[in-house]
Amino acid sequence: MVIGCAPGASCLGPAYEFAFEVDHALKRRGMRNQVPITFVTPEPFLGHFGVGGMGRARQFLEGELEHRDIRYRTSAAISKITESSVELASGEVFESRYTMVIPPLAGVPAVARSPGLANPKGFVPTDESFRHKEFANVYAVGVAVGYPPVDQTPVPVNFPKTGAHDGADGQSRRTQHRCRHSGRRANHSGAVRRMHHGHGRYGGADARRSLAPAAQPDRDERRAPLALGQAGLRAVLHMEAADGRV
Repeated sequence: MVIGCAPGASCLGPAYEFAFEVDHALKRRGMRNQVPITFVTPEPFLGHFGVGGMGRARQFLEGELEHRDIRYRTSAAISKITESSVELASGEVFESRYTMVIPPLAGVPAVARSPGLANPKGFVPTDESFRHKEFANVYAVGVAVGYPPVDQTPVPVNFPKTGAHDGADGQSRRTQHRCRHSGRRANHSGAVRRMHHGHGRYGGADARRSLAPAAQPDRDERRAPLALGQAGLRAVLHMEAADGRV
């Protein structure tokens, strides 16, 4: 079995979660020793997540995969998938009768086809206020935004686009917009994203990532009366395991 992400994928956490869940499910059925699991990722190291890493995530994930006898390959570019194998650009081939690979994320075709509106992948380039860099009356938030990679990696890894980020980010700006016009102070509410490592009732562990909104300077909003206000998310990231190992 091969589990992992294709080059350019931008939401890598679910691949780790799926690997842990499969490992747990096979153990419960007494079949784990019959099913070798290989984890492949374009990340330069485990726990990079497209943000350059976070705290002790690398050590935590390396330890978890080794503990579960899940071999892994980093900086891996999948070049071919067949019904019985997965081949990497390096020439390494893994037998796999069941393969789960997260593909690269693409934007909305209509946006991608609109001249000057988006990058080649269909995502909208914005400034720190989520305003389009060329069209002052166009805004984009959440998955629609064309975030640049945080660093250069041997194999492309995109900035993560997850529902937890989007929900917290949008809610933060809606709250700030209402508060600014009512004279009240905005109350920044954070978001929590949890990574599941097997079923908790049967000894699984969880890793949690917390995110807190960070205010950015306001821009002149005279040309955009519907502006959502201060924007941005500063990721305050930490990993915690339910079993106390992190």
